[in-house]
Amino acid sequence: MKWLEMFSSWDNWVSRRFQKVKLRCRKGIPSSLRARAWQLLSNSTELLDSNPGKFEELERDPGDPKWLDIIEKDLHRQFPFHEMFAARGGHG
Repeated sequence: MKWLEMFSSWDNWVSRRFQKVKLRCRKGIPSSLRARAWQLLSNSTELLDSNPGKFEELERDPGDPKWLDIIEKDLHRQFPFHEMFAARGGHG
């Protein structure tokens, strides 16, 4: 599969064939691979490693009520059938 091949040599793809990565993203990332693609595209693993404890700090922060309200209103539209967001105040 094309995406798995890209994942196996991600740094090479991003540095040498970025336009191809961009094109494949625009064509659509298979749903089963989106979590891994998001990690790689956002560089989240490196960000976590270079900022120890930051995720836990942000997780404890209650968040800005303005943004929480906007997110809450949008969840049912973005994920109408997702089990984590099916019930108001659900796990997600």
